[in-house]
Amino acid sequence: MPVHEVQGLNDFHTQLRNPKKLVVSYFGAHWCGPCKMYGPMFDAMAGQNPQAHFIKVYEDANRDVIAEQGVRAYPTTKIFVEGTVKGEVRGANAPEVQRIVQELQGSMFHAFGGSGATLGGGGATASAEDARAARLKRFAAPAKPNPWLDAAPATTPIESGDAKMDVCGPDGCPPEAGSNPPDILAEDDELQAAIAMSMSDAAETGDSGEAKEGGEAAMDEEDTELTQGVGKLLLEMGFNEVRSRKALRSAGAGADLDACVNWLMEHQDDEDIDDPATLPPKPMPKKELTPAERAAKMEAVQKRMAERRREREEAEKAADINRESDRRQMGKDMQVRREEMQRMARKREAEKARKEKMEARAERERILAELERDKRERAANNGKLGTRLGVEGFRPSGVDYGPEGAGENAAPAAAAAPPPP
Repeated sequence: MPVHEVQGLNDFHTQLRNPKKLVVSYFGAHWCGPCKMYGPMFDAMAGQNPQAHFIKVYEDANRDVIAEQGVRAYPTTKIFVEGTVKGEVRGANAPEVQRIVQELQGSMFHAFGGSGATLGGGGATASAEDARAARLKRFAAPAKPNPWLDAAPATTPIESGDAKMDVCGPDGCPPEAGSNPPDILAEDDELQAAIAMSMSDAAETGDSGEAKEGGEAAMDEEDTELTQGVGKLLLEMGFNEVRSRKALRSAGAGADLDACVNWLMEHQDDEDIDDPATLPPKPMPKKELTPAERAAKMEAVQKRMAERRREREEAEKAADINRESDRRQMGKDMQVRREEMQRMARKREAEKARKEKMEARAERERILAELERDKRERAANNGKLGTRLGVEGFRPSGVDYGPEGAGENAAPAAAAAPPPP
């Protein structure tokens, strides 16, 4: 059935009130590369699910709708039931959208099932696993679990009520109990990485005959995948054989259709995308270690770990000795500087005391000289002081000790008298 293209916020809310109750809304943009690949797949799903109403919301004419729904990535698919969001899928993951739509259809029609109900016909609805197996069978692919899709965090249906999820920290999820020996778990990350690399190197080493046989088996498996599995789907979608082989090898063993398509969309502008000479090498199968080889490898790794631990302890001891030596030398330097400062302070105090003592001695000598001068003056004036003490010390001045008119006024009067005849 045709897919309705939304034109504005009012049209979007009108489409959510569709009588079919189950509305699948695709949010995208015309400039988006993955959207161009996902659009035909969305149209195909609309034809496979006539019980649901499929709509498209493009960015250029529906910015208000995208803002209201909080869409942050293109393409994004939301599944509504009676206007309420029940599922959300980010990315061009058409199989996951199909799975959620089938689950919601089953739950909706199961609510109307039972005796006396004829809506949608009788019969029980297939479970999610059966629906997935049927879909894979229709795609001519073996029905096997898909851990890449099942582990996607943003593609689980939104259920009512509070949901509990396992939250992993920034360093990843904790390892399962019993996955590693206790002595390895007690070592630091660098030594654990060394163990993993050593075990990987040992597993990758093998004789050339086995590697050649493994490479031929891998090529046969890849050719089978191109004719029957995900590679066949890539060829049917329009990708050539070189691109399909590159996607299968780069996505890794057990990769699904969505991973291969995402890789092709990311590398579609590469200059050598169609060059067969740049095919990535097919990974060779790893040789399984025998228990004796594994034990010998673990023993060698543990010896290297013990040597590294001993070297680290010796380096820490040398660093402690150097730090203690530096601390003592710093203490000695501080003591020398403290003693020098104290010596300079004592020198300044002694110089200050010497100056004060010299000033006091000079003042005492001046006072004694003034007293001696006063004593001589008294002796010359018959015990009378002929001088007076001024503000600035002893200054000679006229003091009147004789009869009236003597002293200071005697000299001017004598000068004014006429000379004798």
